[in-house]
Amino acid sequence: MAKQTGGGEGVGSTGTYLLPVRPGTERPDLPSTGFATLEDVGRANSARVITATTDIAIGPTPDLYAFIRETVNRNLDRIPLR
Repeated sequence: MAKQTGGGEGVGSTGTYLLPVRPGTERPDLPSTGFATLEDVGRANSARVITATTDIAIGPTPDLYAFIRETVNRNLDRIPLR
């Protein structure tokens, strides 16, 4: 089960939380009281946190995932390039 938090970019993005799901079930084992904070989710048993803050594609295992990293180079000095 994956939950992406934040707006996907900028301040306030905290990443994606992965919680293990036992075979034959559709949801992870959650505490009866739930989670009070996102930090509690990250400390859950066998939880994984992916800190990439853009679109995440989860693979067949928690160790396999993809995300987009974009880099922009600009000519800030406005020097003509020939």
